[in-house]
Amino acid sequence: MILRLSLAAIALMLAPASAQVLTPDHHTCVNAQGTVEPANQEKACSAVIQLGGDNENLAIAYANRGNSFLRRGQSERAIRDYDQAIKLDPKFTDAYRNRGAAWFNTAAYDKALPDYDVAIRLDPREAGGWADRCSVYAITGKAQEAKADCDKALDLDPQHVEAQAWRTLVHLQLGRIDDAERDITGIVGDSPNDPSLRYLWAMVLEAKGQQADAEGQFQAARELDAEEFARLDKLYGRFRRR
Repeated sequence: MILRLSLAAIALMLAPASAQVLTPDHHTCVNAQGTVEPANQEKACSAVIQLGGDNENLAIAYANRGNSFLRRGQSERAIRDYDQAIKLDPKFTDAYRNRGAAWFNTAAYDKALPDYDVAIRLDPREAGGWADRCSVYAITGKAQEAKADCDKALDLDPQHVEAQAWRTLVHLQLGRIDDAERDITGIVGDSPNDPSLRYLWAMVLEAKGQQADAEGQFQAARELDAEEFARLDKLYGRFRRR
């Protein structure tokens, strides 16, 4: 898990056969196994959109093409596709969540927040929506609001890794080092090759005054993914307790 807003999965809704004939492009556009190359997925989704059909399946095609753009860092193109998906289906919860992720990735936190508000209102039993909003509050320094949302996510899904990761950062902001340690140690061991979790673990060790151990974890995170380490350093560096 990279510590950022993960894509909510979007599946193809099977319309009645009389109304919608599913083609290979439909299935490639869905990319259910995550094995389709981005260019091929985007081409397939474009073909589905060109083919037309009911609003629900068109919304899904736009959203899945947006997902492909988002995965490869083209957030502005992703946002345009999510806009279309939401216009076609105003109750499309995952499109709001993923558009929020795109806004988050461009540091437009003021635009990500309303999308997460809508996603929570549409599906309050989905832990991911609460974790998503927690991330915005956390990164903008609203620690109390963030903690409430991450707590809610973990009430709904005690195994929700991203909620636990974001709450680690929140606990550090609140000066609750022991709580931060409990959260991060509960997940980092299961994903030792995740640079974001290594970075958070290093932040906790640093806050505990274990500087040498912290530097070792920062170095491990850097070696796992230097580009991601630089992004994390920029995103979370101001919250380090040096």
